[in-house]
Amino acid sequence: MNNLIDINQTLDLIKLKFYNEWLYTAHIYDEGDGKFHQQLTKQVVETYIDPLNLAKDAHILDMGSGPGYFLDEMRDRGYTNVHGVTLSPGDIKICEDIVTGKQIGRAHV
Repeated sequence: MNNLIDINQTLDLIKLKFYNEWLYTAHIYDEGDGKFHQQLTKQVVETYIDPLNLAKDAHILDMGSGPGYFLDEMRDRGYTNVHGVTLSPGDIKICEDIVTGKQIGRAHV
């Protein structure tokens, strides 16, 4: 009978399980709507993104897009291929409301 258990593999699986639980619970929070965050995003885009002179059809992906301020700034500058990803249900709702209100593109949840 070969009933040996690889303790290192078992520990790795346990660590992975706890990491996944932490990742998908501890980091999912609503950034929410806030003027300071919106103004800071605008300043960052003006300082660091505008000087890059990206093509207006450049593929732009905002990982952790929150309420979509960066996406709004880029669309306001005429960029046509902008996408954002957020896991927060509250921020997804804000983005959907913005998309619906401006009638731009579609929100994918």
